[in-house]
Amino acid sequence: MSSDRQFKSFLGETLSMIDERLARDGRPIHERPFAAARMIVDFCVESVEGDTKDEYLNKPWFGGIYRPVWDWYRVRYGEKLVRSKEMQTRGIVPYFGFPLVFSVPLVLHERGENGTSWVRFPTEILPPENPLTWLESPLPFEEMPNKRRVRLEQLIIQAATCIRSINNDLNTADLNEATQRSLVETVIPHLDKAVADETSDYENVRSLAVWELQMACEKTMKAYLWQAEVAFPETHDLRILQKIAEETRDFLEAKTALAAMPSTSRVIAWRYAQIPPPTPNEFQRMYDAALMVCRVYASMMRRKHIFKNFAIQLKKPAWTLGL
Repeated sequence: MSSDRQFKSFLGETLSMIDERLARDGRPIHERPFAAARMIVDFCVESVEGDTKDEYLNKPWFGGIYRPVWDWYRVRYGEKLVRSKEMQTRGIVPYFGFPLVFSVPLVLHERGENGTSWVRFPTEILPPENPLTWLESPLPFEEMPNKRRVRLEQLIIQAATCIRSINNDLNTADLNEATQRSLVETVIPHLDKAVADETSDYENVRSLAVWELQMACEKTMKAYLWQAEVAFPETHDLRILQKIAEETRDFLEAKTALAAMPSTSRVIAWRYAQIPPPTPNEFQRMYDAALMVCRVYASMMRRKHIFKNFAIQLKKPAWTLGL
């Protein structure tokens, strides 16, 4: 048996056990290939010909371990599950009364020179991005009237720009306390969960979607008030929070958007499936309003540095070259 076949046979047996261990530990699938490759080096590799195991993450030969490990995971789970989903989130736009879901990247990776890469945190849509390719259910654009295609692209750009701006402004806000930081870290996940609930096949799940929008707005508004050192009551009522915030500065744009948001009692009735879920058109109006509320309040928060499409250049580890 060739050494290559022996190594693959070894991986097949060993990775099954390692993956079971990682699964018991609750490790997300996209983190397992790297963790498994490290475990193989740490516990299975005794020596490296012509080199040592010291600081092996900086050694090119580690790529020879990682690549077949990643391939093994790709075969077991599929590439979509193995790749990280943390750097993107979902949005929703209307299409003839039907909700179209798109996935917008929150972090962009660009190849640099001399083994480097650029990691960019966009706040808008950048060239050469094509928002129409983000749709989870592609449409027959070759048969679509140009006016309709352009309008759909504009809707995606508008929503995606809001999402990226919210993400950037919340991440750069000057929040020192862990409780404040944990408050804003769930805003984007709430918006993402709202899209998932709204597009569910189950009516009771769709009823939960508005609650997720409510929580995204509520947490963003409370984070602003917290940072501004303005006291607020324990309430889910967005309009009460709005009145308190208006004592600090002008929030007219957010106030206008809040007019499209339902009352707290109605949101709670949806949460407990006491009333039928909103229609797709009704939900879209509330979704667009929630994005605007979150965007306005996030932009008003205090920050030491303002970043717009901020990018950093990173030197790639030697073992990643060629991956």
